[in-house]
Amino acid sequence: MLLPVIKYFSHLPRRLFLLDSLGAALTSFFLFIILRFFDDYIGMPVHILSRFLYVGLIFFLYSATCFLLLQRNWSSFIRIIGLGNLLYSSTSLVFIYYYFNMLTPLGVVYFFLEAIIVVFLALIELKVANHLKLQVKSKKS
Repeated sequence: MLLPVIKYFSHLPRRLFLLDSLGAALTSFFLFIILRFFDDYIGMPVHILSRFLYVGLIFFLYSATCFLLLQRNWSSFIRIIGLGNLLYSSTSLVFIYYYFNMLTPLGVVYFFLEAIIVVFLALIELKVANHLKLQVKSKKS
């Protein structure tokens, strides 16, 4: 199921950075809206939401910069954002567990779905990074 997606992004790695940057922008936008208007409906402490917002913005800037400026050596840069996304998702799950009694059902669903989506993206990114690394090695041989 994932093989066509991995092959697609292995041929067009710049688009993977575009997808990641758009996802990070969307996450940041939602967190900004939640912080401004709906934090009571989510239940996550504001200081945690703010930190997630900042991380989302950093990931957006990283991926957008790679999309715009990177010309080669895609593998290591894709691996960095893939590992960062796994860390972000893991942290989200830890905070869901830690603040579970404070979270509303909507908050649990929001953060859990976001973590699933980001893990899925991170796995694609890591597989593409490995595929690109193998392509470079085979060209050198």
